[in-house]
Amino acid sequence: GGRGSTASEVAALRRQLREARSGAREAREALRVWRETDAGGLEHLKQVVCKYISMDETESEAVFQVIAALLGLSPQEHNELQKARARKMSKGSFLF
Repeated sequence: GGRGSTASEVAALRRQLREARSGAREAREALRVWRETDAGGLEHLKQVVCKYISMDETESEAVFQVIAALLGLSPQEHNELQKARARKMSKGSFLF
C-alpha cells in the first residue's frame, strides 16, 4: 500500500545510504593507509586495473589473476569473484 510502504522504503533507503557512507569511509581510510605504506604497489595496481578495464573481457583472465594476487584475495574471495566474472560474461555484461 500507501504511506506504510513508502515510509518503510524511505527507512530502507536511509539505512542503505548510511551503510554506503560507512563503506566509503572505510575504503578511503584503507586507501590512505595503503598509499602511505605501499605507494609502489598502488601504482602497479593502478596500471594493472587500467589495463584490465581496457581489455576485452574474454581475454582478461591473466590480468584478473594479477589483480587478485596484488589484492591478496583469499581463496574464497577469489572463487566468488571468478563465479561473478563467469556469470557476467555469460550474460554479456562486463566489468564496466
